Amino acid sequence: ALLPEYRGNGYMKEAVSAVLGKLKQEGIHYVWACCFEGNANSENLIKNCGFTLINKGIFYVESEDHEYSSMEYRIDLSETI
Repeated sequence: ALLPEYRGNGYMKEAVSAVLGKLKQEGIHYVWACCFEGNANSENLIKNCGFTLINKGIFYVESEDHEYSSMEYRIDLSETI
């Protein structure tokens, strides 16, 4: 999560890219990311970082006794530059 006044500056993409780079160096091949369906900013960030939609799922929050639709993405780091 990022405070509203810092959104839209590319900070999250830079952070995700750095983490993915480190994971690739460590020999990790697959990384998963998910967000709530309809969260356009998060969906766009995940897609712009190279992730591919794999599945739609359900995220259950026990304390709220509520289910949320989620979007589940994956990236294969062995296929990235």
